[in-house]
Amino acid sequence: MKKRRSFTPEFKTQVVLELLREEKELNQLATEHEIAPNMLRNWKKEDDNVIVERFFRTLKYDAIYIYHYVTPKELRAGINRFMKLYNKEHPHQAHNYQTPYEVYYGFKKVA
Repeated sequence: MKKRRSFTPEFKTQVVLELLREEKELNQLATEHEIAPNMLRNWKKEDDNVIVERFFRTLKYDAIYIYHYVTPKELRAGINRFMKLYNKEHPHQAHNYQTPYEVYYGFKKVA
C-alpha cells in the first residue's frame, strides 16, 4: 500500500501558479510532480476561493456593514458605487498598484 503524501502550502502554491500560467497542461503538471490530476484541480479551487472570499470581505466591510441601508434599492446603489471605486480608483497590490480597470484594459489612466 502506498503511503499518503503531504504537501507544503509553498509547494501547492508553486504548482498552482505553474498551472495558472497555462504553459503546461494540467495532466502534464500532475505527471511531472507525481500528483493526481484531481488533487491539482482541488488546489486550484482553493486558490480561487481565497481571492473571492477576500473580495467579499472587502465589499462587506467597506460598503455594506458601515452604512445603514434601509431598502434593497439603497443597498444596490451602494454596492454599485463601491464597484466603480474598487475597479477604477482603488489600486491593488496584486496588480502592481494599478486598478483592475487599468490592468484589464492595458493602460494607465491620465489624471
